[in-house]
Amino acid sequence: VYSLWDIPVPALLEGKPPMQIPSIVKEKVPGLLWENAKVWTIVNIIVYNLPVQSRVFFVSVTEIFWASIVSNVATSKISSSSSSSDDSSTSEDDTAAASSFIIGEMPGEREKLENSSS
Repeated sequence: VYSLWDIPVPALLEGKPPMQIPSIVKEKVPGLLWENAKVWTIVNIIVYNLPVQSRVFFVSVTEIFWASIVSNVATSKISSSSSSSDDSSTSEDDTAAASSFIIGEMPGEREKLENSSS
């Protein structure tokens, strides 16, 4: 599922060319599988020690957190060999993008406004 939907679709929505999708998937899937093993192994150990009537609720709550992890991995920038100064600008870009999303701006809208005012 990750390599067919959760990673390619956000990449395409970001405007990545379809030819880059296989390399993006190849880079992100191993980390996502590792996160999957860490989260769901522990959850399954807990779930099968809970009373039957509590299992669905616990798994549903965990799924909400899991969806946020998948979303974070799928939309994260591809790691590259860059210097630490580039890393700080990337985190600033990510923070600006997140705040734009939270306040309802379209991606790139803020940059257009800043460019038109100067």
